[in-house]
Amino acid sequence: MKSTSSDKQYALATQKEVLLGVSRLIAPFMPFLAESIYRGIGGAKESVHLEDWPLPRRRAFFARLFGKESTLPKMAAARRIVSNALEARSAAKIRVRQPLSKLTVPLKALPPSRDRDTLLSIIAEEVNVKEVVLDPNLNDDEVQLDTILTDALREEGFVREFIRAVQSARKEAGLNPRDVVDLSLHVSENVRTIIEKHKTDICTSVNVHNVGFSKEPLPDEFLIDQGKVSYKLQARS
Repeated sequence: MKSTSSDKQYALATQKEVLLGVSRLIAPFMPFLAESIYRGIGGAKESVHLEDWPLPRRRAFFARLFGKESTLPKMAAARRIVSNALEARSAAKIRVRQPLSKLTVPLKALPPSRDRDTLLSIIAEEVNVKEVVLDPNLNDDEVQLDTILTDALREEGFVREFIRAVQSARKEAGLNPRDVVDLSLHVSENVRTIIEKHKTDICTSVNVHNVGFSKEPLPDEFLIDQGKVSYKLQARS
């Protein structure tokens, strides 16, 4: 049986409602993931953290999503680890968008369980590290963050920062996420090399059809760690 237009609209509306509920539920302990989901589905407010907590009638959904109540202490332990790791990032003056290679945490903080791999994945995503290692010799709230930045990690961090800047530029230009644009850039040669290397991912992330480069400065600009970028956004008809 072929799906009708109304069926598709109903499915999309249901999907949006479910994702909205999930983003509101996980916001207190997975703030960055929640914000990404919320913005991706076009939440009504500027941030998911301005939304109200779901009504009590949705507790059954929460239970189905995360399992038995015994999961809650494990999530609390994961939140403590994330909080301590983000403090370590702040102390090292490394922004969250910059990926790091490894976070080492106490083994006793996350004892063996069927949920442990999931919790480790959540911690890795929230702290933005490639892997989380458990160490039996660390104290309860001690974490060790590998702050050595390889060229590959720096490059990945730049791409994330650049994508964020272009997304902000789109918003300032009054574009909605569905609008396809062409992006012209005036940048240094080393920045151009990185952008061309990751051009496909960048275009997909910010809904850009084509990235071009200009030898002359362009009308708008933003600042990133690697310096000033002048640009021009043009919506495609």
